[in-house]
Amino acid sequence: MPGLRNKGNTCYANAALQLLFHCPDFREALLSQSNTSISSTRNADSLQSVNEQKPFGELHKTLLELFYMLSSGKAEVARDPSAVLTLSRPPHFVHGEPQDSAEYLNHLLDCLHEEELKAAASTSSDFRPSSSIVRRLFGGTLSRRTICAACQHVSSAELEDFICLFLPMDSDHSVGADSSRDRDPDLASLVRAHFSRPEQVTDAGDCEVCGNKGSGTRERRLSIRHLSPNVLICLNLFTYDHATQTCHKIMQRVRINEQLSVQIARNPTIVGNHKLADEEDVANEFVLFQLRGMIIHHGLSLGCGHYTCVTRVGPRWVSFDDGTSKFTSLDAVQREQFATPYLLLYSRAF
Repeated sequence: MPGLRNKGNTCYANAALQLLFHCPDFREALLSQSNTSISSTRNADSLQSVNEQKPFGELHKTLLELFYMLSSGKAEVARDPSAVLTLSRPPHFVHGEPQDSAEYLNHLLDCLHEEELKAAASTSSDFRPSSSIVRRLFGGTLSRRTICAACQHVSSAELEDFICLFLPMDSDHSVGADSSRDRDPDLASLVRAHFSRPEQVTDAGDCEVCGNKGSGTRERRLSIRHLSPNVLICLNLFTYDHATQTCHKIMQRVRINEQLSVQIARNPTIVGNHKLADEEDVANEFVLFQLRGMIIHHGLSLGCGHYTCVTRVGPRWVSFDDGTSKFTSLDAVQREQFATPYLLLYSRAF
């Protein structure tokens, strides 16, 4: 299985690109732009087909070319991602310096989304942003509701689309010599805690219905309203210390679930002209997702570390470390010291 060459501290991009390539839904959707399946990419005419069609735009074209190279040729020869990096590197990323892999992946997906929208606008007047490959395959919609703690009146609500779900860490669980994996939180518990723990809203004013006053009378609650077939979950490993102006890594072990059941609130409510629902009126559904791959951060800090990608290839797990690859297991990955799952890809289990 071919890796990607490190072009000077570009492990952050290599890990992200491998994760996308090994997401079957995304890979096949991208390859379908040139009417080519993954099984036919060994044809010598495939790359020429991409050059002739130029699907959507230059970034799509170069990413397609890279995917063709990853799916054909000698496995022991690392591929060169330079063309994709040139078009997808965020403007504030300094060439040759360590960067954030999750930030890069989100920027790459945003660029692909915008490029497809621009191409669609020139050919169709009724193309919807939600129809892009990125929006169809990744992310979902969150609901943020402000609720009176006394009478449960919903005073405001917002729907927010997302590509990647950022999940807070519990820094009370640190990695130490005496840490027990049995006591470590798992990803499922972090997800449940994030969506079940209300945020107290201060200076929110009196409740419009019951007139309840005082601090702590309003709560802001978060719920998931929609999830795409693939979900990216980023663990907030890095915190910024304003006093020292330095970034620190939370050294916490999190057990990664191979299967993840996520609660989705299906029914909406009404605030103003927008339909919402009171908590008791919301019909909840649990959707099962399967772990597809993850980006691992190795090291003690954001500025001094390394990224690799572990993905499922057929029935086995493979670790991609820039230009090299090897078979591994989830247990081996989670036993490695200072190696922390950072960004996880889950695909819907059908």
